[in-house]
Amino acid sequence: MIFLNPVDWRVRCDMAHVAKCRGDYAPWVKLTANAAALPVERVHLLSDEIVRWASASAVASAHAYLFIFESGIFPSADRRVLYQCLRARFGNFESIESSPGHEFMGHERAELAAVIECAMLNAWGFTVEFETAARAVAVDHDGEIKVWAESGEASTEAELFARRVRGGS
Repeated sequence: MIFLNPVDWRVRCDMAHVAKCRGDYAPWVKLTANAAALPVERVHLLSDEIVRWASASAVASAHAYLFIFESGIFPSADRRVLYQCLRARFGNFESIESSPGHEFMGHERAELAAVIECAMLNAWGFTVEFETAARAVAVDHDGEIKVWAESGEASTEAELFARRVRGGS
């Protein structure tokens, strides 16, 4: 995992041709899922589902790009120490404010899910996208989830994702 300041994150995303589909397409689905109200095991499942959705059409070695765009909005929910411990594991001791961008190597799907889970538990807003996938997911501080995908993909796939997020089969 690489931690990036906003300028470096933008440069990396431009080089990998990601973080563009959110500007080119309207979200397929807007879901309301308040992560703070979900049981911990549900947040874990939701983070795995977000990674699965975003990476579904990516090649196995594709890098993932995650950006924390909201933090500290709900101080009572902000348990930064969990996130700081995760960063320290990778030798980074900067704050989320100084380097809110993250690049995950293709083999770091579990680490990506852990950061997503931590962001939801802290009520932080984030976006995630994989190179070669043309899909993106954004979750804001209120837990609203937006899902983007390249036009032409079947909307039934997005509906299945929405059902799994809501807890259906």
